[in-house]
Amino acid sequence: MLLYTPPRAAIAIPVIELDDTTPEKRADIASAIHRACRETGFFYVSNHGISQDLINAQFEAARAFFDLPLDVKMSLHMANSPSTAGYEPIGGQRLDSQ
Repeated sequence: MLLYTPPRAAIAIPVIELDDTTPEKRADIASAIHRACRETGFFYVSNHGISQDLINAQFEAARAFFDLPLDVKMSLHMANSPSTAGYEPIGGQRLDSQ
């Protein structure tokens, strides 16, 4: 069982390489992702094989969405979704009780 540990300020954001697909290396990668999610909350991925064109297109789609007026984004608020998927404005969530 893993106990909750309150967040601490990150010293660095881990970089996790996906270039090796051997079973032993996959277990190491999974452990590194788990550790990064629990300790830092963020990580970079390198050697993932996703084309730069696709990455650029995704950033452009995100930019286009977030450039929409707030009322348009709020019409897609996650509270309106049965699966709680959707838009949530900045400050719309509080994860720590302090």
